[in-house]
Parts: sequence; structure tokens; C-alpha cells
Amino acid sequence: MPLSQSHSVPYTEPDTAPPAVGPDLFNQLSTHPPPILKTPPRTPTPASYYPTFSYQVPPVLNSTVSEVIKFLFSTVYSPTSLSIMLFNARSLLPKIHDLRAISAIAQPSVICVTETWLTDETPDTAVSLPGYDIHRSDRKNSRGGGCAI
Repeated sequence: MPLSQSHSVPYTEPDTAPPAVGPDLFNQLSTHPPPILKTPPRTPTPASYYPTFSYQVPPVLNSTVSEVIKFLFSTVYSPTSLSIMLFNARSLLPKIHDLRAISAIAQPSVICVTETWLTDETPDTAVSLPGYDIHRSDRKNSRGGGCAI
């Protein structure tokens, strides 16, 4: 698909969570989430349009899906109405179920995926997410790379 072309992918299934998010998921995550810590108040300035909360960052290496989901539950509340999720896939197709599960819980406004490793032969329907339009830029003439929003 050319860079300038994008379209909505029709979605006909009911609005339900992907299979990775089953009814027993919430029972599995029975531990208390890490607290959201308040930072000291700041004097308002035109440049201070940032949330006054600092978030605990989950372990990056060797994180399991349940660890990421626990982190997302601990940070679902946001004082802003815009949330952006970055997902460094390093091959999106094998991880699309993880992305669908995480996005169903976090419900970000925008999802940015890097290192998709997709080709022109991969249809948008293979990597679509319910409720989102997809815009892709696949790497041409070499392996790896690519991004999607």
C-alpha cells in the first residue's frame, strides 16, 4: 500500500475483548497494583501542561503479558484525555494477539507500532484492531523495519 493511502478496516465482531483476555484474567491479577505517586505541586506556567503524576515503570526485559497487564491496570487513570501507546513489536504478526489484549485493557487514543516487519503482501485485516484505523509504512527492499499508527 502506498504511504499516502490508508483506510478503515471493517470490523463485524461484537465489541468483546480478545481471547487472551478471558473472564478469569482479573482473578489471576489479584495482587494490588503499584501506587500512583503524587509529585509536589508546581507553579503553573504556560509550559506546565503535563500531568502531575509520576508512574512506576514495569520491567522492560523479559516482561510477560500478565506483568504488562498488571502495569496497565495500575496506570489506567490518566489526568489527560489523550493517551499514546508505543509497542516495539520486532515482528508484529506473531504478537498481534498480545497487542490486541493490551490495547483492549489500556484503550489508548493512539497506538504506535515500530519494527512491524510487515511486507506489502500482508493485508491490513491481519493486523487490524477493533475501533482503530491503521496507517502503515512498510520497509521496502530490505528486511525488518516498518511502522504503523
